[in-house]
Amino acid sequence: MKGGRPMDGTRSQPIEDELLRCVECGRDFVFTVGKYRFYLSKGLTIPPRRCHECRANRKLTINREGPGRSFDDVMSRAKKEINRW
Repeated sequence: MKGGRPMDGTRSQPIEDELLRCVECGRDFVFTVGKYRFYLSKGLTIPPRRCHECRANRKLTINREGPGRSFDDVMSRAKKEINRW
């Protein structure tokens, strides 16, 4: 699991928490056995690369930028296309 290696659910699970380094800020953070089990239950096969704070900041940034187009924008464009026909 260390060093970004994939986690394998068929191997025995780690018996202790693991110390990882955040690629964003460079700080060390603990990847607990409980988090490991959670990741496996969600089908995630690579351990986290960012600490909790950096993951939270990244999510905020992504949410602020939005998906690009709102539902109203898509519907407005669709109505224009229908009217053209």
